[in-house]
Order: sequence, then structure tokens, then C-alpha cells
Amino acid sequence: MERFDADTISSYAFDGPHNINSQFLIIDMVRMVESVYETLMNGLDQEEVGRFLHTINRLSSDYREDRELLKKMADWCECRKKLIKMVQQNADELDRNTFIVMLGRVVGSSLQLFDSFNIGINKVFPLPFSDYLFNKSPILGIITETFFHFAPHLGFISLVCTVGEKLMVDMIIRKVSTMIREDIKQFEPIKKWFKETVTLNASIDRLFPHEIDKDIVSGIEEFLTGLGNDQKIFAAIFFSNIRINQKLFKDGRFLGKAFRFCRCDAAREWYKRVPVEAYLADQDNTFTDFRNELRELEALSPDSGATVEINRFCGKSILPSPVLTILNGFFMYYCYRRIQNGAVHIYSDCLRGLAKNSEPLLNFMMNIRERQTRINGL
Repeated sequence: MERFDADTISSYAFDGPHNINSQFLIIDMVRMVESVYETLMNGLDQEEVGRFLHTINRLSSDYREDRELLKKMADWCECRKKLIKMVQQNADELDRNTFIVMLGRVVGSSLQLFDSFNIGINKVFPLPFSDYLFNKSPILGIITETFFHFAPHLGFISLVCTVGEKLMVDMIIRKVSTMIREDIKQFEPIKKWFKETVTLNASIDRLFPHEIDKDIVSGIEEFLTGLGNDQKIFAAIFFSNIRINQKLFKDGRFLGKAFRFCRCDAAREWYKRVPVEAYLADQDNTFTDFRNELRELEALSPDSGATVEINRFCGKSILPSPVLTILNGFFMYYCYRRIQNGAVHIYSDCLRGLAKNSEPLLNFMMNIRERQTRINGL
């Protein structure tokens, strides 16, 4: 230890795992502490040592490895992938069907306008308009007569399209809601594991003078790949503490505890969970987002165009013909403008937002699962 002068210690304290010699330092430190461990611990207050050993033994007992965890994570990740894919497909389907519905509404409103036009002409002229055209051109007259005959009946195309759209939207929302509930259900045991992790991290931080720096752990994972798990745990504790207090570099009491801790089961379980708390610190509402999305989906009201169409149909028997004609004209123009602007369904953006917001947690969980698998394999 005497070979480390103040400048060297400051360099390690400042650079941490980024120091080019940090991997060799940790290997040497672990070997050195191991060789004098019994001497170090015998020189400490035995009551303090007893409390320390009791604490890490209790943590090792309370936070055992969940052998089913990787499977639970894998199952949930597959569920989340299916949810994202289904939501994206449903958003595209809504937009495609909206174009068809808008086109049907334009056709239906146009036919009703022609029907109103035919009725108005018949009130003005003694002969039906089709008969007048028949006298000019028999073929044109037959076509016009056929068109005006079916116009009142085909005008309901708009209503049929609207009802079909409403049923389709309800079905999509039910499917998405069911999938979200399944997602939440499968995530519950993982959520419990997350909460336990926060408690475990707090317990570990109390064992040493200073908290473990999660950025240092990330640096260890990136730069000190040649170390074993026990050595990485020692490095995380060592660099986190000497960064704040460089005197701990040569503190036998601190080094002995760090060495003993890195050999226990609780330390290995803790190290596998380290990234979790860092993520939760930035995502306070991670586990409530989907419940909020579910409530929003289930509270969605009908499309404004569908509401207008249904009200227009219901008022057909009580509204004067000129008013209905004006409504048909405005409604046809409204649908035409929707088609011109892309005919995007008002719910599709909500679904795409749901899919986009679903991806960060999925990516995080896939990284956690990969890290757990890698550490378990070492």
C-alpha cells in the first residue's frame, strides 16, 4: 500500500474505472486484502464485525435469486412486443378504414343531395326530371331514372359505414384493453422484484461510508470486462467510496468489509440489480403509465363525424327538407376535406402514442434480462 502516493490515489479516485490501470489495481487490491483479511477483521471491534456479518447474512437470506425471474421477464417481453405490434397494426387499420368510411359518407351524402334535388325539381316541373331527359336522350333518361330510384335507398350507405366504423373501433379498443390488462398482470411479479431491489440497494448503501455510484458501476461494466463478479462488486464499492474520501484507499476497516461483502450471496444478487434503481429514479411513473393509458382508451368518445351522421339520421324525420339538404352539403364537404387531409382516425395517434410509450420499458427489461443472463453465466 505504501507504493501508492497521494497523486496516484487522487488519479484513481477521480478516474475510477476509466483509469487505464484500474483493472490491475482491483486485482491486486483483492489479492492483498484476501491475504490479510483475518488480521484486518481481528483488529476491528468484534461487536461491529458481528453486526456487519449478521446484516449481510440476513440480506443473503432475504434476497435470494429468483430462478423463475428470467422466464417471467421473457414472457412479459413477448407480451409487450405483441402489444406494441398489435397496437401499431390497429392504428394503421383504423386509418385505412377511416378512408373507406369517409368515402362512403361522401357517396351517401351525395346521393341524398341528388334525391333532394330530384324532389325539388319534381315540385317545380310537371314532368319528372328523368322524363325530361328521356325525351332528350333515352339512354340518359333511363340512367337518370335508375339513379334517382335507388338514391333514397343508397343514401343509407353513409349510416351503414358509420355504424360499421363504430363497431370496429369498439372491437379494437376492447382488444387493446384486454392486451394491456394481460401486460399489467404479467408485470406484477417483476414489479414486486423492482420494489425489493430498491429496498436492497438502500440496505447495501448503509453498509459502507458512502453510497454506491451507479455511474461507476456502468463504467466497470464497460471498461473492466476482465474482472470476475466478485472483483466487480469490490471495484464498485471501492471506487464509489474513495471518490468521496480518498483516505479510504488505505483504510483496513473499510477494505476488509468490502472484501467480505463481495463474497456473499447478497452482493451477487445486488450487483445484478444495480441498473434497476437508476432507471426507476428517472421513471417515477413507469408502472402507472399503462393503467392511465387503459383508462383513457376506455373513456374514448365516438368520432365527431360519427356523432354528426347519427344525429343527422335521427333528425331526418323531423327536420325540414332544406335543412337536411344543407346538412348533407356541409357533411359531404367535411368528409371530403378529411379525405383530402389523409383521412387519419382521431384514435390512431392515441394508439401510436401508446406503442411508442411502451418501448422504453421493453428495451430496459431486455437489457436487464440480458445482464442477468450474462452474470448468471459467469
